[in-house]
Amino acid sequence: MIIETKYNIGDCVYHVMYTQKQIKKPCPSCNSKGRINLKKQKFNCPDCYGRGTKESYSKRQWMFDVPLTIGSIRYDSARSDETTTYMCNETGVGSGSIYHEEDLFLTKEEAEVECAKRSKLDKEENKLDD
Repeated sequence: MIIETKYNIGDCVYHVMYTQKQIKKPCPSCNSKGRINLKKQKFNCPDCYGRGTKESYSKRQWMFDVPLTIGSIRYDSARSDETTTYMCNETGVGSGSIYHEEDLFLTKEEAEVECAKRSKLDKEENKLDD
């Protein structure tokens, strides 16, 4: 039996996901030092917990990150949809993240187009829910 897959071991791919970015800003309470002085003693800043930065998150959106390298391919012929999934070197092969074929793209440009497409679909679905 010959099984054809969309990607091969060693291919670099971009993973499209629905997520949010962490945003770090300098802590204004301690001037990014992580410590404050109080009655001649130094304490961790209560606003940034001694990190020197305040963290927030962007609105959830479709995006992709750095390229990943295919390190393992799994094909399940027992499933009705004959699913192909992949594991990547950067996130662990054998015990790392599993990526579905429909979420992987060979180029940044393809990933950008897919993100825009999925965002548009989300907006249309939200309008229907109103």
